[in-house]
Amino acid sequence: MGAARGPLNRKMLRSLLPSMFHRRVMVLAFGFMAVCAVMALQQCRLGAVEGDERLERAQSRLYRVTWLPTLRGRILDREGRVLAMDRPSYSVEVDFDVLSGAWSTERATEFARRAHADRWPTLDAEQRERLVAAYAPVYEAHVQRLWSRLATATGRERADVEARVKAIVRRVERMHARLVERRIADELAQRTAQGLAVTEEDMVAITARARAPIFEQRSPHPVIDDVRDRDAFALLGLVEQSVPLLSASGDETHASRALEEEVPLLPGVTVRHSTDRLHPFETVVVAVDKTSLPGPLRGDGAESVTLRGVAGSVVGAVRRNLFAEDTQRRSAALADDPDLRDRALTERGTDRGVYRPGDGVGRRGLERAHEHRLRGLRGVRTRRLDTGEVTEVNPDPGHDVRLTIDVMLQARVRAALEPAVGLTRVQPWHKEEGVPLGQPLAGAAVVLDIDTGDILAMVSTPAVTHQGEPADDLHAALAAWHPASVNRAIAAPYPPGSIAKALLLPEAVSQGHHRLGDGIVCTGHLLEGRPGLYRCWIYKRYGSTHSATGDPVLASDALKVSCNIFFYELGRRMGPERVARAYADFGLGASFDLGLGPEWPGQIGASAGVGADGLQTQDAIFMAIGQGPVSWTPLHAASAYATLARAGVHVKPRLIDDGGLPEVSEVELNRTAVVASLEGLRLAANDVSGTGATIDTGSRRERTFNAPHVDVWAKTGTAEAPALRHDPDGEGPEEAFVVRTGDHAWYVLLCGPEGGLPTHAAAVIVEYGGSGGKVAGPVANQVVRALAAEGYLGDAARDAVAPAVAARVMANVRSGGAP
Repeated sequence: MGAARGPLNRKMLRSLLPSMFHRRVMVLAFGFMAVCAVMALQQCRLGAVEGDERLERAQSRLYRVTWLPTLRGRILDREGRVLAMDRPSYSVEVDFDVLSGAWSTERATEFARRAHADRWPTLDAEQRERLVAAYAPVYEAHVQRLWSRLATATGRERADVEARVKAIVRRVERMHARLVERRIADELAQRTAQGLAVTEEDMVAITARARAPIFEQRSPHPVIDDVRDRDAFALLGLVEQSVPLLSASGDETHASRALEEEVPLLPGVTVRHSTDRLHPFETVVVAVDKTSLPGPLRGDGAESVTLRGVAGSVVGAVRRNLFAEDTQRRSAALADDPDLRDRALTERGTDRGVYRPGDGVGRRGLERAHEHRLRGLRGVRTRRLDTGEVTEVNPDPGHDVRLTIDVMLQARVRAALEPAVGLTRVQPWHKEEGVPLGQPLAGAAVVLDIDTGDILAMVSTPAVTHQGEPADDLHAALAAWHPASVNRAIAAPYPPGSIAKALLLPEAVSQGHHRLGDGIVCTGHLLEGRPGLYRCWIYKRYGSTHSATGDPVLASDALKVSCNIFFYELGRRMGPERVARAYADFGLGASFDLGLGPEWPGQIGASAGVGADGLQTQDAIFMAIGQGPVSWTPLHAASAYATLARAGVHVKPRLIDDGGLPEVSEVELNRTAVVASLEGLRLAANDVSGTGATIDTGSRRERTFNAPHVDVWAKTGTAEAPALRHDPDGEGPEEAFVVRTGDHAWYVLLCGPEGGLPTHAAAVIVEYGGSGGKVAGPVANQVVRALAAEGYLGDAARDAVAPAVAARVMANVRSGGAP
């Protein structure tokens, strides 16, 4: 059987061989066709689908693109004075791994690995460290020569350069250490919340993850700023150079051979074209006329006051460090603004305004709010490498932003609020118990041009420089628990107090709730038989009334003496809905969209805005004297009084002078009631019995206003304020302590040249100052004198400003009779 089986198998195999061969050929053929199909599909994809893209990518390698520097736009005041501008400069930046010494260790490690490549894998960690330590001094010495080269090339002292390096390293390492602790704490807290145990191995892994480098450890840092052009150009030539670095070898390191390495002459160095943001009016010296101050502060001649951060709260600041949100805001601006997109994007779709390391970006104030208008667009120079053809798109500087602010008027108003002058430092005659004697007081002031709505001055204290620092030691002490970052002129909510009475009177008459010929008897308290509720200030303080003879108080006299009972009664008659409408008519409940940053729109009731829902008659009674559930800002107050002066024409205040006409709307007010209200304000500021006409300085009573040839219409306000609490450790209300109590002091006024109509409106608030007349009144006097000193109250200035809107506005007042 076995013998027979052998020949048969061989015969069968010979018969099967041709069929197996054919099958293999077919498999190979199918495989070849499959490969060809794949190649064809790939060729189709590369040629038809991705052809254009790949062609463009290939052609892009034929071009060398150079970005040309640009400048950020300027910020100017109304007279064209430069408040912020770029000065082109260069800076020398060095990678952090060079600053920290990590570069030397990394290069030494790499060199040791190459020098001992044959046995490096067999060495343990300690042996490797010894080798690296032998090479590291060569690289460390090269870095030390770097500091000498940079110091010599830029005309600096080497000690100063090294001190800057050490300071950067300390700062970044502290940042990293804090972040490592936070990362570890956060991960442990997360594991605890999930009920997971933490083993020793877990802790090692958590710590390793937490020690991941931060952005500042991977980035270059400016070591030398404000480098001269010729020095920068010389350094640019050195940056491209390399030098041989001889490394130790032989028995000392057991190297198989001596190696020579080429390293950058200036390792990790970048010469960056940058700009310094200059603020020519950052510091201003103002002369304060000491003869115009209240008696205890009065003196002979003028005193020079040096002010820092004169327009810091308006202009804002620029920072050099970039964040992800900057790129996001830029992308959103390009998407929302077709004009910006058309100007900024190149033919290849690249944004010429893209953020690059060292760029300035607005971080607060106008610099932030108008970032994309101020930001310049780089130029682009493109050179085709194969033909040498050069095309160039010129850089576009950023657009200028012109303000309605007069920086010199701003400086004078700021001086009035400067604690060093004495008006915003608690004085004995203030008799305010909520703040100790001598303590500085925070505040704000706004000045408006009535005809145009232009904001001529807007001051907030504690003042800050353009860098966001306190302007002086007094403001530093105040800002420690009272944030200076808030622009109190537009973003802090305050109850109006009695300054609102001048607005409620024409509204009550216009709505039919009061007739001007009728008076209201001041009984000292609104509710009969309940003397403890809704009291008049004169009854509360002296036990007297404004109707001591039994005669009713008429409208203008009610404003002159600030009779609470008169306005309580108006509020009761009007009710919450109509009182809310009155405030809304004068602008409360709406932001002014100044383009400066956050604004407080005002509030009636429980939430921002105007609404009478949920309010009771008792709320309307309190709101009629500016108390209760109502708040606004100094800008609201100044704008409301300007609207009153225009007899109901509202001109929206503006901070940016874009060349357009002001936004105008009208409120239907009884002209005779407007005249009565203005007459009440005139009496309040000028009649000896007016609440804002005089101040008692302790030794004698003197006039509040003393600027010659100027007429003033004004109203004081003393608004109840919540206690100011400071929470030093951020642990919550129970850990906070009261630092100030009392009332906010208001003084709002209209003023103009003697014998004429009001031309300017101003609002002053002094936080926790107490009496509006005693504290805010002298500040308001300095505001009026500032307007006069800068030429705004003379006849020539009045004649120069005669736009069509002024004629329209003033005609409304004249139709009811001149005040």
